[in-house]
Amino acid sequence: MARIRTVKPEFWTDEKVVECSIPARLLFIGLFNFANDKGCLERSPRRIKMQVFPADSMDCEPLLQELITHGLLTEYSVNDVQYLHISGFLKHQKINRPSQTNIPVPPGFNENSVSNGNQCGNNSPNGHGGLSEDSMSNHGGFTDGKEGKGKDLKDKTTLLDRAGANDSNADDSAPPAFEDENWLDEPNDKFPMTSDWQPSPDFQQRAALWNRALDGPAPGYTPGELAGFVAYWQPEGRRYHQVQWEKKFADSVLHERRNAPTGKERHPRRGRFEPSGEYGEKPPGFN
Repeated sequence: MARIRTVKPEFWTDEKVVECSIPARLLFIGLFNFANDKGCLERSPRRIKMQVFPADSMDCEPLLQELITHGLLTEYSVNDVQYLHISGFLKHQKINRPSQTNIPVPPGFNENSVSNGNQCGNNSPNGHGGLSEDSMSNHGGFTDGKEGKGKDLKDKTTLLDRAGANDSNADDSAPPAFEDENWLDEPNDKFPMTSDWQPSPDFQQRAALWNRALDGPAPGYTPGELAGFVAYWQPEGRRYHQVQWEKKFADSVLHERRNAPTGKERHPRRGRFEPSGEYGEKPPGFN
């Protein structure tokens, strides 16, 4: 489950961070959101790519190696499963309401020593820590940035709580709820439109998250709308990622519905020339 984190100002001038490429820095920041409360996550470049760079052609493996080389990430293995740990994560983050997790900690991990900066933190930048929950309300919602008394927020319930977004029993490794269980099987590379192309099973839900609400029953489009979209783009030979194709399809469906004829021409043309007969035929009276 993704979490709200923050980036300290010192992050941008940290020596180890500035030695990394810009894509590696962006990936590093993205990992804050998807690591658990101890800074651990599965070492799956494919999953990480879909989480941080869902619509980009990006190979995350070299970027992970770059972060490991500069000491910003450490690798470890438990029961033949590979994991990553963000160095010094707990040193720069205060977790008041930890969530349950299925991800094991690194061997020899000592939470007390990490919080004191004696392990995994002394070689890390002091700017990549997560969001201290002191900067959030008692229910997990953002405050207005002003200092105040805790009792002012005691009885307030945020929208996140009503939606169940702060469920502490959520599985860290689970993808967002709107995505299909096979979401990681989507093609990572760009590809041209083909006659058998299909949107994802949860296309209508995805489109809503992209601010492209598609009315009607699932899947949110008709066979005719899909056939028209494929017929238009297939000869073009353009290459896009699956997510990009789906966004274009959602735009196409909305565009076609907005411009669908109403059955009556609003402004009929006047004085239109309607040719009749054969063009080579001379009108009567002309020899």
